Amino acid sequence: MNPSPGSLSVAAMVVVHGLSCHCDAQSVDPFTIVVMPDTQGYVESSTDYFHFVHQTRWIVTNRVAENIVFATHVGDIVQNNGAIALEWVRAARAFLRLDRAPSLPYSVALGNHDYDNSASNPSDSADTYVSFFGPDRYAEKSWYGGSSPDQRSHWQRFHAGGRVFMHLALEWQALSTANSNSAEVTAWAQSVLDAHPNTPTIITTHEYLGTSGRVLAGEEIFNALIRGNPQVFMVLGGHVLGENHRTVANDAGKPVHEILANFQNLAEGGMGYLLRIEFDEANDLIEVSTYSPSLMALKPGALSHYRLGLDFDRRLGPAGQPLPIWWSRPQVSGATPNEAVVMAGINQDSPVVKVVWDSIDRGTNRLGDWPNAVTLPPWTGGSNLVDATLTGLSEGSAYCYRFFASKGDPATESWSEGGTFTTEDFSPTPFQSYLAAFSLTDVLGLPGADSDMDLLTNLEEFSYGLDPTVSDNLALSMEEIGGGFTNGFPVSKVSFNPLRVSVRFVRRIDHAAAGLSYTVQFSSDLIEWESSSAIPTVLLQDLESGYEVVEVGYPIATGVIAQFHRMVIVLDS
Repeated sequence: MNPSPGSLSVAAMVVVHGLSCHCDAQSVDPFTIVVMPDTQGYVESSTDYFHFVHQTRWIVTNRVAENIVFATHVGDIVQNNGAIALEWVRAARAFLRLDRAPSLPYSVALGNHDYDNSASNPSDSADTYVSFFGPDRYAEKSWYGGSSPDQRSHWQRFHAGGRVFMHLALEWQALSTANSNSAEVTAWAQSVLDAHPNTPTIITTHEYLGTSGRVLAGEEIFNALIRGNPQVFMVLGGHVLGENHRTVANDAGKPVHEILANFQNLAEGGMGYLLRIEFDEANDLIEVSTYSPSLMALKPGALSHYRLGLDFDRRLGPAGQPLPIWWSRPQVSGATPNEAVVMAGINQDSPVVKVVWDSIDRGTNRLGDWPNAVTLPPWTGGSNLVDATLTGLSEGSAYCYRFFASKGDPATESWSEGGTFTTEDFSPTPFQSYLAAFSLTDVLGLPGADSDMDLLTNLEEFSYGLDPTVSDNLALSMEEIGGGFTNGFPVSKVSFNPLRVSVRFVRRIDHAAAGLSYTVQFSSDLIEWESSSAIPTVLLQDLESGYEVVEVGYPIATGVIAQFHRMVIVLDS
């Protein structure tokens, strides 16, 4: 029996991007950060999902009115870990609304319910999370700083009130001894903090504060990353049911505000409540309110609406700090075999703007030392992004580049940090060719995207030979006599003497060369899953389409009253 019409897809992909941010020039007017607590109940229920939709829609709609400069999700995006693909699809669709406001920075932390198989093991794989909310999602977001080596933690930058802020999103129990990734996550997080010692920093992590103090996971994070890094002034978390807030001192005697919010125990998965954290520098206050866009109402009570004191100048640095001329590290938004688009954030009207590049880093601030240069139109747009297309490149080659701006005299010349990129090999992978055939690019070309809204991801459509632009969510069908088949998601059947369940599924004939692996997993309780080690039997092949139907059998133990299966697909190229 198949517990759901779709199958689980997990993409294991690693992409490294440049570190950058997009910072809209902000006044010293009050600005707002929005916190989305655990949304697992919303995505699990089709009737409660509207709360999640209302949250992200409200953020985008009220971005200007509320001066919203950043949004963060504390984790537990879904309820059933990696078991129910539909929950991930719903979450990804909700966040597409934020993607349509590309200069609005946001983060999505990894909660314990967001691992692939277990809600109690921080060493479990999180490939589904990475597929939907890993670095690929933010590939062209100029405010995205980068991810930890395991791609489960991330950092972002945003600009508000004349200051540059940094945000760290740490995976659940990131520094716990039970987490096999803790050492590398700790080193990565500290390296990011070390690189920005004077940048006011907020940390979001799934489990930190409880209703009566820090939980163990919070103590580990506080001791390792917060008490000795004075730039961290706020920590946000969920996981524990309820609300709490307190202010503590770090080793430098500076205040750190700790906030807990998790409303999943309320009706309808949380009634849509989110936190609005308003920074009011004129009054040296942070005002926190709990609001539901669905109810269009504030949640009453001292735990839901409160004020925190903050001496902005002393704690965050002087206000009204101008952005540097080049306020973001250059990044590449796309590199093909023979050209690349590079961009950087500029904050100075300049009649002369250039990009210089070479196969090696010339390491100088002299235009004449760089053999290649592209002249951009004069820039008069204030603080924003400028970009240039570099052509005449070689396939599979590495390049270095820098941006240059000048008002016409040496005193106004300014150079950006250096950037690097490597052009692609000319031959696209089978998955890239598949996406190109359907003109799927950017966010719609991600493995976890679902452009045709049929609840099958691009990776599933590719794996089963379906059309990602047409709603074709159908089960595999076969002509037992004629020998033909119609592509679709896996089906199962039960046979007797001996009692066993067989799963038939479509796969690419060249699956190994395409970097695809298909694993059938079985369970009798939807909790413990066992991967089949049986070699699939090929039933039918269609050489013209490049797909075949195979079958994997699994014995049903005596006394088992139900047998479930799911498909795990990994793309490793």
